[in-house]
Amino acid sequence: MLDRYDLGEIRSVREFVAGSSAAPKAIIEAGKGTFLLKRRARGLDDPFRVAFDHEVQLHVRAGGFCAPRLVGTKGENNSLLQHAGRVYELFVFVDGVAWNRSPAQARAAGAALAHFQLALAGLRPRWPTPPEPTPPLDAARLGAERLGALAPALGDVSRVLAQIVERAHHAGGEASTYAHGDWHPGNMLFTADAVAGVFDYDGARPDAPDADLAQGLAYFSVQTEGDAPDGWAVEPDPARLQAFWAGYAGAAGVPAELAPVPAAMARTLALEALGPLGAGLLGRPDARAALDSIARKARWLLDHADQVAGWLESAPNR
Repeated sequence: MLDRYDLGEIRSVREFVAGSSAAPKAIIEAGKGTFLLKRRARGLDDPFRVAFDHEVQLHVRAGGFCAPRLVGTKGENNSLLQHAGRVYELFVFVDGVAWNRSPAQARAAGAALAHFQLALAGLRPRWPTPPEPTPPLDAARLGAERLGALAPALGDVSRVLAQIVERAHHAGGEASTYAHGDWHPGNMLFTADAVAGVFDYDGARPDAPDADLAQGLAYFSVQTEGDAPDGWAVEPDPARLQAFWAGYAGAAGVPAELAPVPAAMARTLALEALGPLGAGLLGRPDARAALDSIARKARWLLDHADQVAGWLESAPNR
């Protein structure tokens, strides 16, 4: 496989444990540099799907955004490699560190989102775009049924999550542009207080501009065991929430409406719990507690929407 690329002498190949185990990765040390080889996960490896994702990456990178550089094959310069029924991608390796949970890096992630959205301007994909996301209410019902069928003890939690999505359904915008689809700390590397790279465009899709914004605000402000070792606080961290918003608003201009933001954040958390995250938790003994924690966080956002909007409105240095 590596002979299909012009990398120079291959000096070492070693496993790189990061992200989903369904998409294994390896670091390649070669004469022409350091590279990351990734095998696409099943369900995300349709060649047309991958070609669309690569169009998004190449377009935003050409606009100055910090997407990783794809490496093309020899001769054909193909950004994806098909081998033995699987699809592979090769990137120039990006050095950096994981999010340190600081407001400064949350602010940098918000600014990076604004830059990503600006870099998307003019994107006209040649390859078929993925289907639009399942409407939130349908996704909630499907997720509740799936979790309920697989784990009856979780059925009540699933119903609560579905009710949260239904309460927050009005927060969804129209699919007027494209979204990254997973604006999450785990998909970024940092150098000091700057974003070194944004990765994993597997979920790129047509969506409303506020889809990534709601994800970023939720995931960069949610409090976990690392923040509150005595009990996983339900409310978001105000400093990180304000920092992400300030970074985004400072680069893109404050969105016209603050009101839908808390509901959109709640919907993001609930839909994630009803989808891949919930499915991944099912085999764990703490699945019920984890899903219940997510439900309580989402419900808190809906019940305290005015307080959250006030935090955003008073974000320093917007």
